[in-house]
Amino acid sequence: GRLMIQCARCPGLASVLEEMMGFEGSEFYFEEWPEFTGMTFYDITCRFDDAVPIGIKSSSDGQVYINPENDHLINDGDKILVLAEDNDSYEVNDFGTKGVGDVPTLLVEKKKVEKIMFCGWRRDMAD
Repeated sequence: GRLMIQCARCPGLASVLEEMMGFEGSEFYFEEWPEFTGMTFYDITCRFDDAVPIGIKSSSDGQVYINPENDHLINDGDKILVLAEDNDSYEVNDFGTKGVGDVPTLLVEKKKVEKIMFCGWRRDMAD
């Protein structure tokens, strides 16, 4: 139910979800990168040219942290969760975060009340 409403409200969202969840296009991969030990999640966000780091699987508790805080420290044995086209289509670059600049300020627009009529909904549809 909620996902269907979100796709109706945001044109293109269904295509993005299909790209991420379908068998075509990019997929999620876990891999351990020992050279990242001691770095923060922020430090590794620009370290892949053909992949996007989106999380960390902790070696200590097995927990997966999606979009962790920038200061989340990567420990020995942690695995990095990335979104990439294939498991062998990406590698670490030497870029780092030097010279990237400040993160731009996010302008938040005031939310407007919306009324959406969704036809075809059934009570047995799970959220």
